[in-house]
Amino acid sequence: TDRAEIRKIYFGNLLAGEPGDFWNHVVASFPYGLIGYLALGRATQGNLIICKSLRLLRMLNLSRLTSTLDRQLYRVRRAKRMLVTFVVSALLLVHWLGCGLKYIAMIQEIMAEKSDYETWLTREGLEGSSNMEVWLTCIYWSTMTLTTIGYGDIDLTTSVEHVYAVVCMLIGAASFAFVIGNIVDLLESLNGEKERFDDSMDKLMSLMNDMQMPRASQDKLISYFQRSHASAVVDLNGYSDLLVKMSPECHRIIARHTHTTIVQEAGFFAEFNNDFISEVALLMRPTVFAKRERIFKPFQRADAVYFLSRGLVFHNMNMLRHLGDVFGEEGILTFGVYQGVATALTFVDVLSLNHVDLMTVVSKHPAQAAKMRWKAIGMSFRGELARAQM
Repeated sequence: TDRAEIRKIYFGNLLAGEPGDFWNHVVASFPYGLIGYLALGRATQGNLIICKSLRLLRMLNLSRLTSTLDRQLYRVRRAKRMLVTFVVSALLLVHWLGCGLKYIAMIQEIMAEKSDYETWLTREGLEGSSNMEVWLTCIYWSTMTLTTIGYGDIDLTTSVEHVYAVVCMLIGAASFAFVIGNIVDLLESLNGEKERFDDSMDKLMSLMNDMQMPRASQDKLISYFQRSHASAVVDLNGYSDLLVKMSPECHRIIARHTHTTIVQEAGFFAEFNNDFISEVALLMRPTVFAKRERIFKPFQRADAVYFLSRGLVFHNMNMLRHLGDVFGEEGILTFGVYQGVATALTFVDVLSLNHVDLMTVVSKHPAQAAKMRWKAIGMSFRGELARAQM
């Protein structure tokens, strides 16, 4: 409630903004009604209209609002953003052209020397009607004009009205051509992911038909691709072109909101710091295994560690079904081999961490290297113990 404090905060935020924001505020804060009244003398109807028109300069202050709105719109996918922008722009254009039609009539009444001068308002019997009724009529006319329908039931006969109508028709024609040229692309891009998946399935069907593959094998492949498409695991490899443009801090933000939850649930890296976990999470690769598919077999070269995201895995006489369950820990060893078998009992979503990628991250974090060495020593000891019992 302290006015001095309010002024301090207001001017502080104003000066901290974009350079143009200050002058937008200056122009928007002028008392145009008072200035117009004093400059033009008496408050006639024409003077009042001119004063009200000057207040349109306050719309310059909308620049800050539009920049804020742009930031919020980028949270929405491009196709939906384009659709929202198109609808809002069309509504605003219809409103503005309708308001222009009303102003044309008012300006003609002011400029006319004859008292019985007729405008479209007079001919339509709208003199003295409510603002809402006049506005609806103007919106009705502008909508017909922009959509190129033009019923012609609102009669524009004066030269000024003809000029305004021609301008509106040109705007309508240009808008109509723009919409026709972009509406198909807009509708197609609303579900771009499904379009790409359908293209992949078409190629798969062509491949299977060319190979004359049995129906049972075709069903397995189709089920696998459908399950892969429905996977809840985010594949960051598909965003590699975007990730290379990001700073290390942006990488950490992305990592914290993708696979870090699974890594933390696993407890496999519980003793490592958050920066190390974030880099590891960025290198994890989502993989889908089909029902009854073998993930790895005993004494196979261990080249990756697996983190369960969804599904059932049978591993070394154990049933893994929880988010973050780890198997194939031998993948952290330089010359490790898997000590058991891992089989997918259902369609399984996993995150795999390649040994080479893991060692690359370890080399960047010397403080975490010792912890990884102790974990590898423990894994080697358990492996030797398992082989001795066989």
